[in-house]
Amino acid sequence: MENKSSFIVMEINQNTFLVEWYQKPSEILLNKLLFLRKTLKKHPDVLICRMGYKSLLIQLNKKIKNLEWWNQYFNKILIKIEKYKNFEGKKWIIPVCYENNFAPDIIKLSKALKLEVNELIHLHSKKIYKVYFIGFLPGFPYLSGLDPRLHYRRKVKPKLNVPKGSVAIGGKQTGIYTADSPGGWHIIGFTPVSFFNPKTSPPCFIKPGDTICFEKIDSNSLKDIEVGIRKGDYNFFK
Repeated sequence: MENKSSFIVMEINQNTFLVEWYQKPSEILLNKLLFLRKTLKKHPDVLICRMGYKSLLIQLNKKIKNLEWWNQYFNKILIKIEKYKNFEGKKWIIPVCYENNFAPDIIKLSKALKLEVNELIHLHSKKIYKVYFIGFLPGFPYLSGLDPRLHYRRKVKPKLNVPKGSVAIGGKQTGIYTADSPGGWHIIGFTPVSFFNPKTSPPCFIKPGDTICFEKIDSNSLKDIEVGIRKGDYNFFK
C-alpha cells in the first residue's frame, strides 16, 4: 500500500506487515524510526517491532483486519515527529586490539587501500559510529560512520569461521562478529567485549540509536580487560 508521505505499508502474512521508507538511511530517518518504535511498543495490538535501515517490521498479536487503518495511523504519528528532538542513546567505548595476531586481514587490506597500517587503525578508531539496528547475528550492530577511505568490497570467498569478537570491514561498513560465524568481511582487530549473552536481560546491551567508539589497545591491555570483564569490574559505558 503506497503512501504520499514517503513510505509504503506491505502485508507479510496474516499478522505481520512491513513499513518501508523511500529515503536513504540517515540519522534523521533513524530518529523517526526510533520514535515510531517507542510509540508502537505501547500499542496493545503490537507484539514485536523490529528495525531495519529504513523500515519497521511489525507483528501483531492478532490478524490484520485493515491495513489502511495502520497506514493512517502512521501518518498521524509522523505529524508529531516534527516536534521530536534527536534521540540520544548511550555511548560505548569498545576496546580493540589491532595487532597482527588478532587482525589476519589488516596488512592485506591496508595494501589494497594504499594506506599504512597505522593510518588504517587511526582512521578506524577515531570515528564515532551510530548503531542503526541489530541483525545478521544476535547482538550484531549495523554501524554508520566508517571513513570513506576505508570502504572496500567484501571478500570474494568468505571464511567459514570468523571468531567471535572479530572487528571487521566490509563494503561501506564496519562491525563486530558477536558469535563464531561464516563471514566475508576483512578482519582488522579483536574485542574481548561480548555483545550478546542469552543469560542476561536484556541479552544485548547496545540498542539502535547508541554510539560506539573503538579504543586501540595492545595485547597486554587485552589480557587485563579480559580479566576485568570476567570479574565484572570493567566499564565500557561512557
